[in-house]
Amino acid sequence: MEELRYSREYVACLHLPLKDAITLAEEKAVTVEWTRCRVKLLANNQPTCFRCQGKGHLAAECRSEAKPRRCHICKKDDHLAKDCALKKQTQQQQQPQSSTSGCEAPAEESTCNLNHCRVAQDLVAQFMVEERVDVALISDPYKADPNSSAWHASAGQRKAAIYVANTGVTVANVISDPEFVSARLNGVQVYSCYASPNKPIEDFQDLLRRLEDSIRTVQHDAPVLVTGNLNARSAAWGDWVDNRRGEELELLIESLGLVIANSGSTPTFNRGAGSIVDVTLSCDSLAARIADWRVLESVFNNSDHHYIRFSLTLGCDHHRVTPASNVAPRAWNTAGGVANDAFLTGLILAEWLKGDSPRDWQNAERGASALRSRVSAVCDFAFPARRTPNPRKPPVHW
Repeated sequence: MEELRYSREYVACLHLPLKDAITLAEEKAVTVEWTRCRVKLLANNQPTCFRCQGKGHLAAECRSEAKPRRCHICKKDDHLAKDCALKKQTQQQQQPQSSTSGCEAPAEESTCNLNHCRVAQDLVAQFMVEERVDVALISDPYKADPNSSAWHASAGQRKAAIYVANTGVTVANVISDPEFVSARLNGVQVYSCYASPNKPIEDFQDLLRRLEDSIRTVQHDAPVLVTGNLNARSAAWGDWVDNRRGEELELLIESLGLVIANSGSTPTFNRGAGSIVDVTLSCDSLAARIADWRVLESVFNNSDHHYIRFSLTLGCDHHRVTPASNVAPRAWNTAGGVANDAFLTGLILAEWLKGDSPRDWQNAERGASALRSRVSAVCDFAFPARRTPNPRKPPVHW
């Protein structure tokens, strides 16, 4: 008698004369004490030997000559599938060819949070094969193989990872932190980050400080791309709720002069009412090369975060990136709400002080500049200035 796993049910095998077995099977069920048990005839299946493929015995009892092992790809007997030349030739044909014109090749990239789930990681690997995605920027992976050149993970518990599926992508300058990992892919310094929602705000601020130090160290030599699930919410990247983490991340974006690549208001986290906690940021020189950024709502991935996919288009400009300005953009603190009287007074003062001519509003660029100037003047009058961190110099390593 054998107990079935997970179900507290039992299976019993009875050996009876054929006539009695047929009679019992026709009843379809028998009563054992207080339990009604189903009955069926078992087929007379003989065991198969995996050594000689014969019937009636197992490989451990086999005395026959073993059949040669064959490759299941080309059906030949002189090698196994792992050494098959046809398999290697097919893989080389499927790999996208790298650019040889001196320009950086376009790359298809995807970001995702796997919730430390093995099935989710298997699905993202399959998705990359089917959709020809070159690089996956992963938060909370199930496992990052330290012996594989395709995987690059954060230090410690490996909470963030970069998986490079296309061997045509060049990898250099790998940086590992407990909560982010960075690598220079085809000349772009790419960051994959993960900030747990369960840690206090002080730990999140410490992560942002380390991330800022790292970006300031590399941004003079290469364009920067930052992705990941930071569990920060803000209207700046399309969410309808602001939280403290979002405010801290906004300050980092302003300090480094980064550009938000998120587009639209589709939730990236689909549990409950949904939220946008996965962000994509880039330096100003790289922003124009990010194309077709989108949230893939319809793709099943066994995670409560949707895939995000975008392309990095061709880039032939190899000059150094202009460093971010040391002066943070103007910003105002709106946490206290809007005082209508103060705002209306600011509008009147702005109109009186600016004194724009009607010609300015006939030209689109001059009109936009005049409007921006007026709105800034109103906000200066109606709202207190938002505190901004003092830009720090990059650390010096000896």
